[in-house]
Order: sequence, then structure tokens, then C-alpha cells
Amino acid sequence: MADGSTSVFIPKIDSGEEEKCLAAEATERDTSTTSSEHVPRFFVVYANGSGIEILRNSYVEEYLSEAYGDPATAVLQEPVQECPGVLSVTVLQPFTESSVWLMKKESTSIVPPNLQSRNWDTFPPFERKIPGPPFGTHIWKGLHIGSKESACPPTSVQKCPNVLQVRQLIQYEPISNELRRKLELSLKWRSTGQWWQQQLQMRRTE
Repeated sequence: MADGSTSVFIPKIDSGEEEKCLAAEATERDTSTTSSEHVPRFFVVYANGSGIEILRNSYVEEYLSEAYGDPATAVLQEPVQECPGVLSVTVLQPFTESSVWLMKKESTSIVPPNLQSRNWDTFPPFERKIPGPPFGTHIWKGLHIGSKESACPPTSVQKCPNVLQVRQLIQYEPISNELRRKLELSLKWRSTGQWWQQQLQMRRTE
């Protein structure tokens, strides 16, 4: 409106029309998400400095499928005792110490190390010839003779990583249509109450 206030109007429709409207809204959200170049991210920041991120369902499904397919990643699911109906998903995976924000130390010379002149102080007093394997050791090594079955490569033994990355996901129950209407009405009444308080304060100052 011209005075800066906002209003929310919720029309009363039948259940069939309501389902059609909800399906249309979901389709519009999906198309806007896929067609947008930069998908927006939503965060909730608390007064103590901590915060959470509201993730999309498609992103969570893709992330969990990759986590389940990685043998070095552990996924733990357990219900939250304080909140019934809420599921906590904890993902434990090794953290790669290499980071894109860290730059390696660059050499002062543009000449490759194998082409640089060696320091005379580090030279050995005399060079020794390292003998190779005896003659005929690797004969016929590159040919496949007969029908010898190739042995299966041994599976690598997982060891404890130096740095472990822990990510916790909280899954809430989907919002029903009734709860969605209650939220919209509460937001409407809250905005209306704040607008009236501003009007009263303006009248008192005048």
C-alpha cells in the first residue's frame, strides 16, 4: 500500500482446488529453482551466534546418496528425544587437508628443479654404479601365456583419518496445510499489530 503496510488475504477454497493450487505452487518453485543460475540459500542465525541452514529436498537426497555410496563415509540416523517426530542424520567422512584457499610455496626461479644447476657442496665424492637385475629376470614378462586367471586386487583397509568432518542434518515433519494457514495468519496478525504500534508511536510524537 501507499503507507508502507502489507496485508495477506487467504481465500476460502475447496479441498480439490486447494490441492491443485498447492501442486501449481510446487511446480513453480521447482521451475524457478532449476532455471535460476544462482540458487538462493537460506540461513537462520540465533542470538548466541550459532545458526542453521535450510536445505532443499533435492540437495539433501543427492548428498545422502553420495554419502551412502562412499565406503569411507558413515551415516548415522537416530530420532531426537527432545522433539518427537524429528530425525537426526549425522554424516562422518574424512576431511581432505588440501584446500582451494591455500597456495603452495612458489619457487623464486622459473627453471624446473630437474634443470637447475646442482650445488657443488652436495655432490658425492665419487659416483657409484647401481647394478640392475640379473639378465633374464623379466623375460616373457609382458606376454600373456595360457589362460591364467587374474587375481582380484586386495581391498584397501580403512584407517582412521587425521581430520574427520562431521555434518548434522535435522529432518522435520512436513508442514500440513492447516499448519501452513496458521503460520500465515499469525504472520498477518503480527505485521498488523506492529503497524498499529508504529502508528500510535507516531501520533504520540506528533
